Amino acid sequence: MIMTNRVWAYICLLSLLFGASFFFTQILVDHYNPLQISLMRTTIGGITLYAVCHFMGLRFPKNPRFWSSVMMLGLLNITLGASLNATAQTYLSSSIASVLNGLTPIMTIFFSFLLLRDHQGNFAKLIAGLIGLVGLSIIATNGKAPEDWGSLTGYAFCIASTICYALASIYGKTQVIHGYDYKIMAAGQLISANIFLIPMAAISGDLFAFATPNNLEIMAIIGMAILSSAIAYAIYFYILTLTSATNLVFVTLMVPVSAISLGTIILHETMSDLQILGTMIIGLSLIVADGRIFLIIGRKRHP
Repeated sequence: MIMTNRVWAYICLLSLLFGASFFFTQILVDHYNPLQISLMRTTIGGITLYAVCHFMGLRFPKNPRFWSSVMMLGLLNITLGASLNATAQTYLSSSIASVLNGLTPIMTIFFSFLLLRDHQGNFAKLIAGLIGLVGLSIIATNGKAPEDWGSLTGYAFCIASTICYALASIYGKTQVIHGYDYKIMAAGQLISANIFLIPMAAISGDLFAFATPNNLEIMAIIGMAILSSAIAYAIYFYILTLTSATNLVFVTLMVPVSAISLGTIILHETMSDLQILGTMIIGLSLIVADGRIFLIIGRKRHP
C-alpha cells in the first residue's frame, strides 16, 4: 500500500507527539514510577478525550463488541506494551531499548503475514525496516559500544513489548473497519487500560503512594496525558483508517529522530555527524517503505 502525503504528514506529527513523551517522562521519573506515570496519562488523557467526544456529540457504543475491542487494545498498547518497555529499561540502557523498539515494524510485517496472510509489499517493508534499524542503531549508540549491554531479561521484555505494539496495530486496523470513530476508539482504549492498571497499582502499593507534583511536573503530566496520549492516540487510530498497520508502525523509527530534533530545537543540544548520518539512513528507509520510488523506477523501465 502506497503511503500518501497525507499519511506521512500525520505519521510525522505522531512521531513528534510520541517523541515529546521522552521529555515528559524524564521530568517525572525521579518522583513517579512507570506504573504511576501510565496511570496518570491514561486517566487524564481518557477523561479529556471522553469530554471532547461528549462535546462533539459522539456517543460511546453500548455493544459488548466495542468494549471488548478497546479493552484488548488498552491491554496490548498500554498495559502490556508500555509496561514491558518501561520494565526493560530497568535492565537495559535507553539507547539499546530504543534500538530494540525499532523491531516493531518487522514484528508487524511478520504477524500481518502470519495472522492476516497479508504479503502485499512486505518484502520492501522488511528491507525498509532493516535499513531503519541500522540508522536507529547509529543514532542511539552514536558510534560507541554501550558500557552496559544489560541482561537477557531486559532483551526479552523489550522484544515482548514490540510484539504487543505490533499486535495492537494489527488488531486496531481490524477494528476501525467496523466504523467506530477514531476519537471514540482512542478514548475507549485509554479508559479501558485503567481496568488493568488500577488493580496492578493497588497490588504493588503504587496506587496510594503518589507524590505531590511541583509546577514543572504538573506541566509534564498534562503534556504526557493530553499531547502524548489523548491527541497522539486519536491520530494513531485516524492513521489506521487511512493506511495499513505496517505503515503506521514505521513511526517507531521516527520517534528517536523527533526526540533528538526537539532536543536540538528546545534544549539547544547538538547532533553529532553520526546522528545526522543515522537520521539520513532512517530517511532512506522511509523512502523505501513509502513505495513510490519503486513505481518511478518501474515507469522508467517500462515507459
